[in-house]
Parts: sequence; structure tokens; C-alpha cells
Amino acid sequence: MKKLFTTLFLLALTINLVSQMQVGGQPYELSVEQPLILPELSEVRLPALDMKKVNAEDVQNAKEGRLELFSRYHYVGLNLHNSGSWFTMPNGDKMWRLKISAKNAMAIHLVYDQFFLPEGSIMYIYNEDYTDIIG
Repeated sequence: MKKLFTTLFLLALTINLVSQMQVGGQPYELSVEQPLILPELSEVRLPALDMKKVNAEDVQNAKEGRLELFSRYHYVGLNLHNSGSWFTMPNGDKMWRLKISAKNAMAIHLVYDQFFLPEGSIMYIYNEDYTDIIG
């Protein structure tokens, strides 16, 4: 019975596992031989975090035996129609670009809802100096 419970518990944990498929490569602007001049990025600036308040919340949570939070959420509802900018590449392909910034944030963690990429498309997320690229 114990083995059955353990097996079912582990199976239940794996049902909700999702992962990001990595395809490698690099963003288009880095992969072409000729330097590509892209239009200025459309930027979404998230509200600055009050780090004193965040640290105080974490201290209070620790005193109460709760774990400190990994992140603070900003619900933004960004999509292809209300943010970012489109660019037509020299080969005729279309590129949508968006810069997301958050003052005082140590990292930005993106969560997608109703996300779909058509077959043949690719998405890259990267920092400004291209030292961290997810494709």
C-alpha cells in the first residue's frame, strides 16, 4: 500500500510539470552577417519595487515560519496588439520585439497565459548584452 501511495504521489507531481523547449541558436540580429539596424524597442516599464518593504515582508514571513517569496507579481496582460513593435526583416519575415524593464528588480520571471507560437516561428528572450539567451 505504501509503494502504491508513493507511486501515485510521484505520478501526480509529474502531471503538472512543464518545461521550456530549447532550440538553441541566437536572435536574428546576431545571426546575420551584415549588421542589422533595428528600430528602437518598444518598452514596458514595470513599477519599481520598494526593496525595504520587500525585505520587511520577507523578515516577517520568516518569523511566522513562512518561506520568503521568490518574486512579486505585476499582472500586465501584454500581447501582440497592445505592446511591442513589429519589424519586417530584409528577407520579408516579421519580427515582434518588446523590452520589459523593472527598476530595482534582481530578475524578471515571465509567466505566459494563452500562449501560442505558429509552426515555423521562434521566440528568443535575452538580456540587453546578449549574454543570457533563451531560445
